[in-house]
Amino acid sequence: MSMSAEAKARKAKNNKAYRLANKEKIAEYTKAYRLANKEKIAETDKAYRLTNKEAKSEYDKAYNQENKEKKLAYAKEYQQANKEKIAEYKKDYYLADKAKHNERTKAYHQENREKSLETNKAWRQNNRDIMNTHNAKRRAAKLERTVSWSDADAIKALYTEAQRLTVETGEQHHVDHIIPLQGGLVSGLHVQNNLQVLTACDNLSKSNKFNIEERL
Repeated sequence: MSMSAEAKARKAKNNKAYRLANKEKIAEYTKAYRLANKEKIAETDKAYRLTNKEAKSEYDKAYNQENKEKKLAYAKEYQQANKEKIAEYKKDYYLADKAKHNERTKAYHQENREKSLETNKAWRQNNRDIMNTHNAKRRAAKLERTVSWSDADAIKALYTEAQRLTVETGEQHHVDHIIPLQGGLVSGLHVQNNLQVLTACDNLSKSNKFNIEERL
C-alpha cells in the first residue's frame, strides 16, 4: 500500500529531526562504514562515474561553481595544516619518476614559453623576499665555487653571448651552470667549462638539477 502525501511528509519530518538530533552518531557510523568498506565504495564510485560521465561532470562543475570560496578556504586550511605531509608527498612523487617529471615540465615550458615566463616574472615580483634570500645565497655560493684558475674573459664572453641572443632573437637567454652551484648530489664550479647559454624557458625547466646519467 502506497503512503499518503501526509504520511510521507510526516516521515520526512521525523527523519530530519532524527538526523539533527543524532549528527555525531550518524557521522561516526558513516566514518566507520566507509573505513570498513573502502574497496567496495571505491568500486561503486568508479562504476558510477564510468556509466554517468556527463551527469557527473555537470554535477561537479555546478558544485565547484557554487562552492568555489568554500573549497578554496578548505584547500588553504588543509595546506597550512599539512605542510610537511604535502612536501613529503610531492618529494616522493617526484623521486618516484624523476625523468618523466622533468620531461613533462620541460615540454610544458617549451609549449607555453610566454606564459611560463610571465608566470615566473609575476612570482618573482610577488615573492621578492624569497628571491632576495635565494640570490644572496647564490652569490655566496658563487664566491665559494670560484677558483683562481677560472678564465674571467671566457666567462664574460658567455654572458655577452647570452645578451646578444636575447637582443637578436627577442627571447630571454640565461647563462646556466651545467652542474649546479648548489646541487643535491654534486656541486659544480663557477668556471667557463661549467657554463652554457640556454633560453630562459630551458633554464627554468632545468632548475637546480643535474642528470649524471645524461652526461655519461
